[in-house]
Amino acid sequence: MYGKPSLFRVRIALTFVLIYLVTWQSMTPPRIMAQQVSFKQKMMQTAACAGGGVGAVKIGEKLGQLQGSMLHLSPAATNVLIRKYQLGMAMSLCKGGEALVGTTFAKLSEKDKKQRQTEIDAAVADTAPGTKTFVLPDHPELTERLTTSEIATDGNKECRTVEDNLADKDQNDTALVKWCRKPPSTNWEVAT
Repeated sequence: MYGKPSLFRVRIALTFVLIYLVTWQSMTPPRIMAQQVSFKQKMMQTAACAGGGVGAVKIGEKLGQLQGSMLHLSPAATNVLIRKYQLGMAMSLCKGGEALVGTTFAKLSEKDKKQRQTEIDAAVADTAPGTKTFVLPDHPELTERLTTSEIATDGNKECRTVEDNLADKDQNDTALVKWCRKPPSTNWEVAT
C-alpha cells in the first residue's frame, strides 16, 4: 500500500497538477504572473519528481522523441537521445532520483551538484556557444564537460541546449537539457 507509486497514480497526480496550473494561470492577472514564475517552476518540479523522478523521465522521453523525429534520426539514435534527455531532466528538475542509478551522475555529492549547477548556470548565461571542462570538488577523478549550443528562436522564446558529459575511467554518461527564456527576460529555465 505504501510502496512505490504506480505509474497510473503518478500520471493522475501529474494531470491534476497540470490542470491546476493551466486554470490558475488563466485566472491570474498579468501584473502578478511575473512574480509567480518561480512558484510555477516549483510546481512543475514537484510534479516531475513525484515517485522518484518518474515524471522527469517521462518529460525527458517526450523531449527525446520530439527531437529525434525533428532530426529524422534512426530508432537506435533516437533511443540514445531519449536516454540523454531522461538523465538531463532527472538531474535538472529532481537533482537525482531512480533514473540516475548506475550512472556516473549517481556518484555526485551535494558539493559536486552545487559546483555543477554553478557551472551550468554560467554556461547558459554566456551568449557564445562553447565547451568547458572542469573537475568536481569531491570527485577529482570525474571529468565534466559542458557544451552549449547557439541560442535559437523557438516561437516567442530563445532556447539553447546544454550537453553535460560526466566521465570517469570506467563510465561515460551524457545528459541533455533544453533551457529557454522569453525576452526581454534574462532568466533561463529548464524547458519542460
